[in-house]
Amino acid sequence: GRAHRDEHGHFCGYEGVGRDVTEQRLAYLKLAESERRHALMAELSVDWYWQTDAEHRIEQIGAVALEQLGDRAAEAIGQTRWALHPDGASEAEWTAHRGDLDARRPFRGFEIAVRQPGRGLRWIAIGGQPRFDPRGAFIGYHGVGRDVTLRKRAERVLLNRNQALERL
Repeated sequence: GRAHRDEHGHFCGYEGVGRDVTEQRLAYLKLAESERRHALMAELSVDWYWQTDAEHRIEQIGAVALEQLGDRAAEAIGQTRWALHPDGASEAEWTAHRGDLDARRPFRGFEIAVRQPGRGLRWIAIGGQPRFDPRGAFIGYHGVGRDVTLRKRAERVLLNRNQALERL
């Protein structure tokens, strides 16, 4: 709009055009509510969210990972998983994992051993999907991680008991 003046130059009001933006505003509010709901569900989950850049360097790690993995999780920002935990998987496992990443394939259940000072060995399992920008260019991965240490310990106990039974 702009100011409207009479023939003597006195201000009389404004003139202009308007547009009804109700639908856009309602769509924005709906999207904002969906984002809040998603964030809340992510915070309540036992899993954590992670995100990498196009070179597979970790960009983001969820709060649950920070709680479960301690200082090592915060140190991960800017590093690749294989640089951060070179002994966390065998060379063959890392090679296969990097092959999936380089081919931009989704992956699930990739397990990594993580040594934590004062807490011993922890196991995490991750899964991820490639991310692309609106033009279709690859920009990294995002996914979830979960601490599977208790399951791995239980598997080890069962394996040891089975071996003991076989010896008997």
